[in-house]
Amino acid sequence: EGKKRKRAKKGRDEEGGGQEESEAALQVDKRSPWARGRRYHSNTQDKTVDLHNEVLDFVAFIKPTKSEIKRRETLVDLCRAIVNELWPTARLEVFGSYASGMYLPSSDVDMVVMGCPEQCPHSLRRLATVIKGDDNFDKIQVIDKARVPIIKWEDVPSGIPLNICFDQQDGITNTAWVKQQMIAFQPLHPLLLVLKQFLYNRDLHETYTGGVGSYLLTMTIISFLQQHPGRGPDFKKPETNIGALLMDYLHLYGLRFNMERMGISSRGGGMYFEKDSIGWDNDARPFLLCVEDPNKTDSDLGKNSYNIRNVQRALEHAFFSLAVRDNNIGSGETMLGSILKWDQRWDSAFAEHRLRRFKTHASKGSSHRTGKTTAHLKTAHSNSTDNSFPRSNNNSVGKQQTLKHDSNTQPKCATPFKGVFRDSPRGRGGGWRGRGAGASGG
Repeated sequence: EGKKRKRAKKGRDEEGGGQEESEAALQVDKRSPWARGRRYHSNTQDKTVDLHNEVLDFVAFIKPTKSEIKRRETLVDLCRAIVNELWPTARLEVFGSYASGMYLPSSDVDMVVMGCPEQCPHSLRRLATVIKGDDNFDKIQVIDKARVPIIKWEDVPSGIPLNICFDQQDGITNTAWVKQQMIAFQPLHPLLLVLKQFLYNRDLHETYTGGVGSYLLTMTIISFLQQHPGRGPDFKKPETNIGALLMDYLHLYGLRFNMERMGISSRGGGMYFEKDSIGWDNDARPFLLCVEDPNKTDSDLGKNSYNIRNVQRALEHAFFSLAVRDNNIGSGETMLGSILKWDQRWDSAFAEHRLRRFKTHASKGSSHRTGKTTAHLKTAHSNSTDNSFPRSNNNSVGKQQTLKHDSNTQPKCATPFKGVFRDSPRGRGGGWRGRGAGASGG
């Protein structure tokens, strides 16, 4: 009788544990819909491997659906038809994150009218009049007093924001350059999407409110990848640990980079320079991040980002949130979910529409929780993750990679200078050793 009672109690405990685990999975889905109930528990002590897998799931979740792609294409075609009707000799081009493919559902569609025979602001107002006549468009703003006059509005059915400017070649040139960097640096795409969502959650993504805009953020990531001492000759796909790179980025710009003294250039192989050497130091705002525009070297991309200290504090907080994160079952929050929050534009329909793409893979089971090899993992999730990077359940991702952002690991500088990194108080991340990509470094 005693043995029977023990077996019955054990069965009830197991049943109760399974119910708790199921409830935890549902809670994770609500907080981190990209996780789809996964726990991201690998067989290694290196939590960056779990973060790596979750980043891939986030990228797969957030990438545009077919209907979203079609709607954006339709909007661009409509705007192009309006421009051609008003000015037959003009042409409309797209640039920015939409043109490069690195955009979130909340990202703008950036367009420019080239070769317009009319001068601003008359052409701007004439185009705005036509846009206002379409019932599908709302929140129309004509900003004709800015350095770059622009029309901003929103597509009502989809909520997609759009903007048009005139005769600005810089955007097209910069987009072409970014596309080249996407080829050279495979981790750029997933890192940018995660960090854009991170800043968007905190209203730190707009330059006009002092935040870090998409192009400026892209430049900081490119510079980070150029200077990464664990990079070796290139970022090799099977060796790249995106989770470790994300941690390294947060650590560098959140705690270590000396923004008061140093600036960033990504021309050539990239370098750091002293701000006062080219007259970019600002006595009134010495804390500003200086980033040279690679296609317009007299332009400082960070000069209007006066909220950079709030950005820096957010990055620092995110670093420590991930560094001390204990991914316990039942916590109701994944690693990435601890720093990325549910977007105010998302709703249940938004999440369900995206999760339909993963139903076939869910029915096959979560292969990354089994003992499958990296090659099997890549095949099993070929439609649900970024194929540039395989999933991993072991140390094969980033197993030889080391990074230490301190004064002993000096990046390339325009002049010999040891002030790239600011001092970090003991116990505040100064001893972080990440595991980025490429051969062993620093």
